[in-house]
Amino acid sequence: MSLELVATEQYIGPFRADIIAQDEDAEVIIENQLDATDHRHLC
Repeated sequence: MSLELVATEQYIGPFRADIIAQDEDAEVIIENQLDATDHRHLC
């Protein structure tokens, strides 16, 4: 997969995506999580 950076710390509704990238077919959202997670921040 070859990704191109679109944005960092971009608001998506009330949340911010760490990295937004894209390839030829789709947009990809990358969320870094360094501590334990409960996934509530993804809802």
